[in-house]
Amino acid sequence: MWGESAIGDVDAACAALLRNPRHTGRIAHVEHIPAVPPEYCPPENPVPEEIRQYLDGKGISLYAHQSATFDALHRGDNVILTTPTASGKTLAFTTPAFTFLAADPEARVLFLYPTKALAQDQLRTIRDMETATGISAGAAVYDGDTPQHLRRGIREHSRIILSNPHELHHTMAWHSQWRAFWKSLRLVVIDEAHWYRGISGAHTALLIRRLRRIAQRYGASPQFLCATATIGNPGEFAEALTGRPCHPVTGKASRSAREFLFYNPSAGKPAGSLFGATTSLFQHFTDAGHQTICFTGSRQGAESLLQAARSHLPAERQEEVAAYRAGYLPAVRRELETRLKDGALRGIIATSALEVGIDIGDLDAVLLAGFPGTRMATWQRAGRAGRGEGTSVAVLLAGTDPLDQYYMSHPSAFFNGGVEDAVIDAANPYVMAGHLMCAAAEMPLEGTEAEAFFGQAAPGILAALAGSGLVTATKRGYVYSGTGRAAEMVSLSGTGHDTYRLLAGGTLLETMNEAQAFHEAHPGAVFLHHGVTYLVDDLDPATATITARRYDTDVQTRAITNSVPEEVAAERTVPASWGTLSFGPATITESVPAYHITRFGDLVGTRPLSLPERTFETRAILITFAGEVIEEIEAKGHDSAGALHALEHALIAMMPAHVLCDRWDLGGISSVSFPGAGNPAVLIYDGYAGGVGLAEKAFERFCRLAASTEEMIRGCRCEEGCPSCIYSPKCGSGNSPLDKGGALALLECINRGNA
Repeated sequence: MWGESAIGDVDAACAALLRNPRHTGRIAHVEHIPAVPPEYCPPENPVPEEIRQYLDGKGISLYAHQSATFDALHRGDNVILTTPTASGKTLAFTTPAFTFLAADPEARVLFLYPTKALAQDQLRTIRDMETATGISAGAAVYDGDTPQHLRRGIREHSRIILSNPHELHHTMAWHSQWRAFWKSLRLVVIDEAHWYRGISGAHTALLIRRLRRIAQRYGASPQFLCATATIGNPGEFAEALTGRPCHPVTGKASRSAREFLFYNPSAGKPAGSLFGATTSLFQHFTDAGHQTICFTGSRQGAESLLQAARSHLPAERQEEVAAYRAGYLPAVRRELETRLKDGALRGIIATSALEVGIDIGDLDAVLLAGFPGTRMATWQRAGRAGRGEGTSVAVLLAGTDPLDQYYMSHPSAFFNGGVEDAVIDAANPYVMAGHLMCAAAEMPLEGTEAEAFFGQAAPGILAALAGSGLVTATKRGYVYSGTGRAAEMVSLSGTGHDTYRLLAGGTLLETMNEAQAFHEAHPGAVFLHHGVTYLVDDLDPATATITARRYDTDVQTRAITNSVPEEVAAERTVPASWGTLSFGPATITESVPAYHITRFGDLVGTRPLSLPERTFETRAILITFAGEVIEEIEAKGHDSAGALHALEHALIAMMPAHVLCDRWDLGGISSVSFPGAGNPAVLIYDGYAGGVGLAEKAFERFCRLAASTEEMIRGCRCEEGCPSCIYSPKCGSGNSPLDKGGALALLECINRGNA
């Protein structure tokens, strides 16, 4: 641990924290992560001379995982590369990509990124390699910002094109204009692939199947190279994403030593706030001369923290700190990135927009204002510091959410627990219907071809689309017959075909599906669009129109949901001493009776809503208890309804510890007499029509989920329940009734039976 003779400036800053009475009682854990030496290994297969000279000229020796990726692609495999931040991922892409180009003068390569900013950042690196090697690539970005007069030249002549799934979704219908590109496509690189999970992953997976179908139409069968932060199931995930088996390659980052602090603002007396603690630590590290990045969960949070940070600085130094988030103009973001790299910015407060691999240089310290929701994202963000030679520091500051507090009390579960699985369900029928419609618009789609590319359910879904008049059967296959462009009808962020338009001053800001509209753009909702705050005045289901106006405020809103099960079935059932655990389809009716208004996480008020109910089919787990189990906990003085309700909240809160998801992706229902069964039960379901695979993962990992949930509740210092254990911010009944002791008693029964 750090002492008076600390080694290096960051060690001294950390030692100062430990000596400061204001902070010592709140530092829950310190983990020393030793330096990781580089692991070099040349590829087994020859690298083209031009590329070898480029590497030698820069003094670059390939890491083992870079060479393993190169060799796997050389064998003809598809690859999933899982590697931390700052581990040479870009070179793992570009070395094989330029090898394809060197071997075949007609070869083309497609790079897909989740954001335009990342594509622009990577373009510079690719063009530098093109210039240095002399291998012609004509690398260019093709997205919504690409000027019209450049597009034809890029389509016809660029051998490396950088884009994103949304652009690909809208351009594939014009595949005949891309003939030269499609027939010579040899490699598709999917960077930051972990972004494509849940409902977004289902859309992207089906988009990739459409891509493969068009490539095959022109005689190409490209290989796939996916890259992701470290996830628990890389092979399974990549195959679900691409529809092709993928060879896993695991990389590690070469980095200096790091100190990782867990800081709990609510510990100690008096309890502090996350906002105040984050501001204090940001000031501590920047004042000590350490270039610092602070990640926060919202755009408004970033702006508020920036305002607080600048208030401690003299006027001449206030430009040394800045905020970075979506909504800023591209030129502003580029300027901020440059100022970070050259050291002009001492501190930056960012949303997840800086989580992905944009090059921002060597930072000293990372602060995370609240647990990001997954261990994967935590490591990804923490990896933003420590690319240089000196010691770096990462500090996770806990909010009041159950997972935040769980890891403060159980740091070994974070540091030794591995990372979560990423889940994709490409068989979601609602998502698939939209992509089959798009595929039929791109080229006539036969039933057997649909099954080969999209799965066994595809022919039946095509027939249903034909019955609705959206596609028409012809001798060549199904063709799109709806009104308007098919791609315009399919959003890559949701399910269903009820598209709502959000208007402000008569201008269309964006579109969203009905579920998003009811939860994010209901009357009274505060809505952010490109960094501008709007207040929603009206939502009209009859015309699917939302009306909003510009509105400056520092409050946020969050919808409250009530759920009723209409029908629940069991496809898989596991009997237990305490009852049964089952998984299968469920029909849910949701209502949104009210919404919360919060300021910096604190509840300001609750307002009622009057919106129509929404009924949808999804997938769910049902935890059914035997009558004697409930009698046992009632005999101990517990309220059975409150115990079941608290268990529902706690299990949902702990789900992101096991599966890459957010608690807002899930819904729950509990009852002492569950509809249709009559037994006491808890239902947890995917919050998207058709399901996205989260409940199924929970079914498969239920023993671990139940054990960690018991640990979380037992470790909370409250007596009767609080937001750090059994309260839920999305509860439709105002977190009543809840019985913390009763939930613990139920979990003890479950875990005793699972042992």
